[in-house]
Amino acid sequence: MAIFGPSSPQSCAAVLPLIKNGPVQYCIAQAGSPPVGGGLMASLRGSPAVYAAAGVLRELPAALARQVAEVAAADPSDVTLTLADGITIVWGSTDRAAEKVKELGVLMHTHARSYDVSAPGTAVTGG
Repeated sequence: MAIFGPSSPQSCAAVLPLIKNGPVQYCIAQAGSPPVGGGLMASLRGSPAVYAAAGVLRELPAALARQVAEVAAADPSDVTLTLADGITIVWGSTDRAAEKVKELGVLMHTHARSYDVSAPGTAVTGG
């Protein structure tokens, strides 16, 4: 997998998910299939928020990662996932990812519309 950007939502349509960092957007895609208009990001050192968003995607179980349509990251401690069916998951920072994955797996059986696992041990569901 590789991160491409900056990109437009239309150019990401075939290679979702889309990572939003303010007004700048990046696509995650197979390294050999870049989106239209999106050049390969050789380094993420210039954007800690985008780096965090990509890190969260790497931590997700494959079945869940395939459902991700968008990742928003205002800063490295504020990552939010949106699934293809509109469900939102407030992830927070990349810390304690294994605990977040475990709690989210249990909570998703409630079929809520939103989940907040940013503070493991005090996860919240909504809708």
